[in-house]
Amino acid sequence: MGLLEKRIGNLNRASVLLSKSIKLHLNISHLYYNLANIQLENSDFSEAIKNYQQALVINPKFVEGFHNLGVAQNLNSDSAAAKSSFKYYQALEK
Repeated sequence: MGLLEKRIGNLNRASVLLSKSIKLHLNISHLYYNLANIQLENSDFSEAIKNYQQALVINPKFVEGFHNLGVAQNLNSDSAAAKSSFKYYQALEK
C-alpha cells in the first residue's frame, strides 16, 4: 500500500504506511529502503541515511541501497561517506 500511495503522489501517507509495516516486519530491507526513498524525496537526508543504513544492515549486498545511501550522504554534504558508499556500490555491481 505504501508504494501505491507513493505512485499517486501521497508521500506522507506512503511514509506512514511504510513506518507501520516496518514495526510489523523489522527485517525486511526493502521497507527501510522505500521509506528512505520517500525521505530523500522530501529532503530529509538524515532520516533517509538512517533508513538506508538499516536496510544495509539487514541486507549487506543490497546494491541499490548503497547507491541511494551515497546520494543521500552527498546531498547531506558528507562527501567522504558518499564516496565510501559509492565504492561499495561499484564493487557489488561487478
